[in-house]
Amino acid sequence: MKLRIVLSSSPLNSPFFEDGIEVALTAADMEVETEVVLTGSFLEYVKNAFPEDIVIKKLKQLELYDIVPLRQEDLIACEDSRIKQIIY
Repeated sequence: MKLRIVLSSSPLNSPFFEDGIEVALTAADMEVETEVVLTGSFLEYVKNAFPEDIVIKKLKQLELYDIVPLRQEDLIACEDSRIKQIIY
């Protein structure tokens, strides 16, 4: 099984992105293949954020488990039943 965490809501309107990052870190710690996809309002926020922004710092935690956040446009669409997707 592969876990895909999709961060799509603006962090200004929803603090749930932090839950998504925690789920990704926990899954990776349990050796579940994990990917994080940035899209929508969340991606727009990240594109305009400064490096010292708390959201950017939280995303950098993913590097501890070699998870590189993907942008929606970089994602190859597939209908794989082994991928479980959670959207925040």
